[in-house]
Amino acid sequence: MLHKIHFLISPKPALFSKIDDLALDEFEYLKKPVLWSGMEGDRGQLTRDDLDSFIKLLYADMLGRECSSLPGFDRVFSDFSASVYFFDRNWSMVRVSLDMTMEDAVEDSIRSGTYKRMIPSGSEMLDKIIAEYAIRFG
Repeated sequence: MLHKIHFLISPKPALFSKIDDLALDEFEYLKKPVLWSGMEGDRGQLTRDDLDSFIKLLYADMLGRECSSLPGFDRVFSDFSASVYFFDRNWSMVRVSLDMTMEDAVEDSIRSGTYKRMIPSGSEMLDKIIAEYAIRFG
């Protein structure tokens, strides 16, 4: 059976600092974590470690494809290679589970009646949206 998997990819402090030190605005977005999702089977050809390595290779490859033509790429990534080693020097990756969507949480809160604890929220617009959800799911 297939199930959705998520990987939180975050820059390591050294990469974060290098982008700041070089003051290259084109690479600012690399200072923020990203969430990648995919499908994983209960039984497959890849082990968990193999799949993690594959995600790292894909991320490094994507970086090279999308960023190598930007001015400053060689200054930020002088050791670029689409490799697990390159990825691990610059980013960390953890598997994360997303047990609930926002819509699921809203629906559960409305159906259980606990949404009333959120009002007043301190935002008139947010209070209005919560009330609209209560009508939709109530």
